[in-house]
Amino acid sequence: EKMRRTLADLALNMQTAITEDAELERSRGMTKALATLKGVLDDEIGKSTGARGEMEDSQKSGAGERMVRELAAAQGADQRQAEVGALHSNLSAALGREATELL
Repeated sequence: EKMRRTLADLALNMQTAITEDAELERSRGMTKALATLKGVLDDEIGKSTGARGEMEDSQKSGAGERMVRELAAAQGADQRQAEVGALHSNLSAALGREATELL
């Protein structure tokens, strides 16, 4: 009887360890996914910033209708950059929380 209880306790402890390992792996996977998304957003912010700089440069050299079109495009780029920045902040915060939970 004592051996049976000991084996049952051992089996329960092993199941708990397996479950904890699976949760840790899921958490690590989530952290990697968040880091990947953050990298993609960093790239998008860089592209958006570069595009906005190009628009500003072309606005200085052009006039008239072209300038109006480029200004409208730059405003759209500013809005997109703001949206990407907000998403980046949210993902950075989530990544920070996930890393804290892992520790």
